[in-house]
Amino acid sequence: MTVKPDFISNLEAKVAEQLKAQRVGYLLGAGSSYLDGAGYPLAFELWDLIKDRITDAQKRADPYVKVFSLNYDPLIERAAEDAKVRVADGFIGVEHAYFDPAVFEERIGQIRGTHKGRQFEETVKPIHLFKLHGSIGWYECSTRGVRRCSYDARLPIDTKRLMIPPQRRKATDTMFPPYAALWSAFRGCLSHNANPINRLACFGYGFADEHVNSVVEIALARPNFTLLIFTKVLSDTAWNRWSAKTNAVVVTETRCSLKGTVGPGHTDLWRFERLCKEV
Repeated sequence: MTVKPDFISNLEAKVAEQLKAQRVGYLLGAGSSYLDGAGYPLAFELWDLIKDRITDAQKRADPYVKVFSLNYDPLIERAAEDAKVRVADGFIGVEHAYFDPAVFEERIGQIRGTHKGRQFEETVKPIHLFKLHGSIGWYECSTRGVRRCSYDARLPIDTKRLMIPPQRRKATDTMFPPYAALWSAFRGCLSHNANPINRLACFGYGFADEHVNSVVEIALARPNFTLLIFTKVLSDTAWNRWSAKTNAVVVTETRCSLKGTVGPGHTDLWRFERLCKEV
């Protein structure tokens, strides 16, 4: 297709429009917290740092913003705590919180008396954080089940870390607790829930995991769904697959695609730091 002279300005306008729309979900890959080396290490780097200790290789108007993270690091949790934004991650408790996916169905509010009688009013709408590959601090105990401790704490003896390593068995591991409940929520939010999200903005994810890609591909069959990809670089295989989609926007440093029309790259629109200002 012929690239129009105003391709970049149209791309920037479309990205701003989509990120400020309603019912947006967010998928965070390694690049979102890596921050060009200034943030947390990439997944495979973090895995190398901890594998020897493992026995088994801002507030929005939208209610319940969905954030799906493929990372192990506590970037979102710590950022939310700093901004005083509540996060629901499926765990309840303090020192050794226990996993209960029913947390994502809970509503927080108060009962008020009105002319219609006593009415429930939501007062807090937390971010729903689904860490699809597990996290630092998550572990499984044979007697106490799935638990979460502080990120820098030592795990209790005779427990197993809950982090899916970057290897081929990723897809198989997601079929077991606690991952199964998180992946069920991911699929539901993209496709078959009563009110699925209409946009999925992906930051720093290179689309190398087919078990993730297949869920996104199904969502793209919906006429009212838009996929937004922001990453520094995409492989040719990933580029060819997603850039041709007419309901996708792809932004990289060297090339971009706006609903099937290919154009030049963008200097910084793919950066997580800049995109945070658009949300």
